[in-house]
Amino acid sequence: MLNEVLVMACDGAYSSKYDIAGGGVSIHRVDERANVHISCIDCFECGSTNQRAEILGFITALKYLVNRGKRYDVMMAVDSRYVYDTVTKGWLSNWHKFGWVKRDGEPVKNPDLWADAYSWMQLVEGLGCEINMVMIPGHTVSLGKVTTGKLYNAGYGGMALYNAVVKACEGSKWSKALNKLHATQKEVMGYAVEDECTLKMFVALNVVADSAAGNAVLSNMEIPLRGIITDV
Repeated sequence: MLNEVLVMACDGAYSSKYDIAGGGVSIHRVDERANVHISCIDCFECGSTNQRAEILGFITALKYLVNRGKRYDVMMAVDSRYVYDTVTKGWLSNWHKFGWVKRDGEPVKNPDLWADAYSWMQLVEGLGCEINMVMIPGHTVSLGKVTTGKLYNAGYGGMALYNAVVKACEGSKWSKALNKLHATQKEVMGYAVEDECTLKMFVALNVVADSAAGNAVLSNMEIPLRGIITDV
């Protein structure tokens, strides 16, 4: 029996002014009537960094999969080379094996979050889920901060923003962005996703995930204590 396919994106956002990181995840679901539904989840951490924000987004995606408790073939769009390489090149497993020390003897950065990510990965794999990461460069398509914020906060779980980004993936600007996207994918992954409908979906999900992460930062600027809070 084939696993159900789940498409999602994870991203991070960080405010150096307020020293708050946000992790965001967007989930693409198609119902029995072939209607598309978009939903979002996020988390935040005070006293953080940009790198930690990206890991937080990834951990939040893993938590979602575990909480669903189902066996999925997961297509996960990421725009962080840091997260992509750590997961796909086997660094995470090696770091765990060698006590969060790299082969050159240097300590791994953000070991607490990577240890958390490793634990959640084990649970995800225990469910029989397989994660296929796809590199989607951030800001491949931009609607502008004001428009993006308004569309994200329009409700419907990010659906309005998702639809707007998909619609924007047309014309000469999209053709130029597509060439750059393919070049990045070939450099990072060794291949490029050719199907344009799939790429538009990934690009739109990335924008929504980025907005979820940014919204987590904006919504929690007055929180003074260090800690991670996740809404899954």
